[in-house]
Amino acid sequence: MVNRRLRLESGRVVVGRNWPGFADHEVLVVRIDDHDQQPIAAIVHFGCHPTIMGPPNRVITPDYPGVVRQVVGEALGAPCLFLQGAAGNVHALVDFVGEPAVYRRLGAILGHEAAKVALSLQTQPTRERLVRVVESGAPLAIYADEPAGEPDGTLRVATRSVRMGVKPYPPFAEADAEARRQAARLAEQRGRVGPDELQAAVGVARRARMFADKARLYAGKPEIEAELHGLRIGPVGLVGFPGEPFSEIGARVRAGSPLPWTLFSGYTNDYLGYVPTREAYADGGYEVDTSPFLPDAADRLVEASLALLADLHG
Repeated sequence: MVNRRLRLESGRVVVGRNWPGFADHEVLVVRIDDHDQQPIAAIVHFGCHPTIMGPPNRVITPDYPGVVRQVVGEALGAPCLFLQGAAGNVHALVDFVGEPAVYRRLGAILGHEAAKVALSLQTQPTRERLVRVVESGAPLAIYADEPAGEPDGTLRVATRSVRMGVKPYPPFAEADAEARRQAARLAEQRGRVGPDELQAAVGVARRARMFADKARLYAGKPEIEAELHGLRIGPVGLVGFPGEPFSEIGARVRAGSPLPWTLFSGYTNDYLGYVPTREAYADGGYEVDTSPFLPDAADRLVEASLALLADLHG
């Protein structure tokens, strides 16, 4: 994975490979067992856009998360759930291609690493006891691994609201009219222009419709209220936000969490748009331009997420 906000020499920020940019490479794995330590399910949490199959693609695929789930599920013998972390400004090392072999290879790499972790996890605390010594070609120490207390069985759920300021939008009718105009222009160009020019027109029409959709939701509103969802399973805290937070936001939440392990995810229950970091607004670019939020949104989101985790910690 790599930060995708590439700044060109012209100053324009495009979706590419920004190697010095921040990317949270942490892969978190949760395993849930029955009382006999037989796997019931696993969770793989990773923050990276599943956009390997880009514009050249003409088939329906699960992209890399589908391969991750398959690899881990087969290794563990239990279903695997994939949770998308804070992926707003991060994508795969190879992206926007039309070759399924690429997402299968990258998904397998991540899946096998996650499977190794899942197989190594021990959900029941144990202690070793020397049972006896068996005389053989060498004196062999035989051990028994016995239960050493109960695992943390805490289960809690909680929600918390976060208010986030939004940018000024024109009336929906005005934005919708522009989106319709761009859609009509695109229809006129089909079959009359080359593929590159048509692709550019598709992008303009798509962004115009996205802007109109934002205007429908946010026009006339100085701020909105979003709902964070929290779940605690033993030492693990899960927080879900209905949008696309930048990678730095997830790292900040995990670093400040009172729980040993924290999974901060976007794309939860709804979609409100990108949440860039405050610093990103100076550079602009696709994520900043299409985000409905003001620059302090990331700070508000981190603060509310940590408060929710404190509630779960109890």
